[in-house]
Amino acid sequence: APLGYLAQDTLEEVVNSTAVAEPHTGPDLKWEQLRLFLDIAIPFFREDPQARSSLAKVVALTLLNSGTSVVFSYVGRDFWTSLNQKNEAAFYTDMEKFFAALVVGVLVSVVFRFQRERLSLYWREGL
Repeated sequence: APLGYLAQDTLEEVVNSTAVAEPHTGPDLKWEQLRLFLDIAIPFFREDPQARSSLAKVVALTLLNSGTSVVFSYVGRDFWTSLNQKNEAAFYTDMEKFFAALVVGVLVSVVFRFQRERLSLYWREGL
């Protein structure tokens, strides 16, 4: 038997045990985790100019990535509208805009992910 090494009474104790503590998930734990994070993060970013620069890049690229997503949404809407209305002239114009937005969106997304991972690695090295 796979659990043959456990005595029968020990196995029953494990199965019938109610001593498993529920994890504490109240607001106190969240504030404690935030405080512990800030205790580490503030000195790291305050003392290291490269860390501050990387964080600023990630924040800027996050905003740019979000903005690109919004623009892509509108361009996609116009593209599908012109296709649905069978408006050939608007379709070709919107198709050009769609592919331009796609290229820009992919570039922004790739650079964003690269900078985010780079900051992540730098953070781990700093710890």
